[in-house]
Amino acid sequence: MDIFMKVSIISIGDELLSGFTINTNATWIGQELLKCGIIIDRQITVGDNSELIINQIDRCIQSSEIILLTGGLGPTHDDVTSIALYKYFEDKPIFDSEYWKNIEKYFTKRALSVPDINKNQALKSVKGKMIPNSLGSARGLHYNIKKTEIFAMPGVPYEMKSMMSKYIIPKLKSRVNNNLFINTLNTIGKGESSIAEQLEPIVAPYLKVCSVSYLPQIAGVDIRISSRDKKRLSELKDKIKHEIGDCLYSEKNEAIENILGALLSKNMMTLSVAESCTGGLLGHTISSVSGSSKYFVGGIVAYSNKIKRDILGVKEKTLTKFGAVSKQTAIEMAQKIRNLFLTDIGISVTGIAGPTGGTSEKPVGLVYIGLSSVNKKFAKKYMFHGDRDIITHRTKQAAMELVRRDLLGD
Repeated sequence: MDIFMKVSIISIGDELLSGFTINTNATWIGQELLKCGIIIDRQITVGDNSELIINQIDRCIQSSEIILLTGGLGPTHDDVTSIALYKYFEDKPIFDSEYWKNIEKYFTKRALSVPDINKNQALKSVKGKMIPNSLGSARGLHYNIKKTEIFAMPGVPYEMKSMMSKYIIPKLKSRVNNNLFINTLNTIGKGESSIAEQLEPIVAPYLKVCSVSYLPQIAGVDIRISSRDKKRLSELKDKIKHEIGDCLYSEKNEAIENILGALLSKNMMTLSVAESCTGGLLGHTISSVSGSSKYFVGGIVAYSNKIKRDILGVKEKTLTKFGAVSKQTAIEMAQKIRNLFLTDIGISVTGIAGPTGGTSEKPVGLVYIGLSSVNKKFAKKYMFHGDRDIITHRTKQAAMELVRRDLLGD
């Protein structure tokens, strides 16, 4: 089969349409299939309505070789995916008494009574195949019609992921020629338009054989390169890496906190943090990495001036003259936390996350990040845009990036 097989995702559930539930399933499926060289052709979301589901299946079958359905396989009245599939394929399922015994055992082990409503999950397709579910009671369904394969999975994320990993992805891999090569470069510190403009002269000569996508994230841009020509892709990737320099922090979709942790461990150095506007987010992110106790000693959330002064030891004169959000305060915060925790590096953040608190001189989004080590002390000024959550997220990303660059000698 052509590597560019057309794959459609049909996500089913009123909760997805209403916004009560975020469709993380489609995102995960897209990312996992991309690793196999498979690109999703279309994504569709429909409510819990069997006729709408049938209509979308009928539309997708016209152009798709693979259709992946998620959701609607539960036992309640609004779980209608299996009903839609049985009707579409004129399938007359039979009651699977052996599987019903398994469902009873599943509930009994958890000291739960078995509702009769779950009996519909023991129905077994006559025309299709049942996909095992090792993590729940709702089995999946697998049908073939002409050149199209249809897979239906539960909407529960961990059950869906299990079915994809164990049953569906192995089948799809066998249908793909492994000559679509995909590389992703993770960058930080520059926006999408800035990166694209910088790379345009380098990328342009390769566009006939390579596809380049710029995928903006909150604090940076992922550059995805794909091609059937492995040699040309490698050439382009090397040129992009050389051009963007230290803005590149990973080629493996690793989080920057993992990259930073590896650098600190490699250099056998320790880190402490003093946070104001991020309110503990920076320390939480750094400590979320397994093994971070080897290099992360701890931190202080110095949100108020009283804590900055009485606990960290920032001078009253500094706070009065320059203010809590200033280069001078950021440097002192970094120095004091390093001295208090006896670490090799101290990092500090102080700023105005908004939406209130800004002035004409110090607007919302103004942030200073300070760094103190044995041989240096400095602070860098940032001006972030967005709401409170975006500003705090960008601040903690920038703080980790500042330490990363310092460790690299930039």
